[in-house]
Amino acid sequence: GASEAEGAALFAGLDPAIAQNAYFVVSELYANAIKHSHARTIRTFLQIRSLPSQGRELLLRIDDDGVGGAVVVPGSGLAGLDERLHGLGGTLSISSPAGGPTSMIGIIPCF
Repeated sequence: GASEAEGAALFAGLDPAIAQNAYFVVSELYANAIKHSHARTIRTFLQIRSLPSQGRELLLRIDDDGVGGAVVVPGSGLAGLDERLHGLGGTLSISSPAGGPTSMIGIIPCF
């Protein structure tokens, strides 16, 4: 796994507001997985990708091997994350069939 220093290096070139929001989103996705999924394993993947049109985006992915069934319901934590990401010009995608596994992907533009 990536060390704390490697994680800090990933965020070093980002606008501080993007880095702060990314940290919040990852923390909340982890908390959601821990609270609801009954997972044995939770994995995180972070990547800054260059876009063909110019600019970059930060991809935040949390996967777990839990029970699945995660959905965005108005007023829920996932709905709040979806709103936060949209406010940054980003997206939240969730694949979580009943029985699992669950994959949640947040994308934040970071021009």
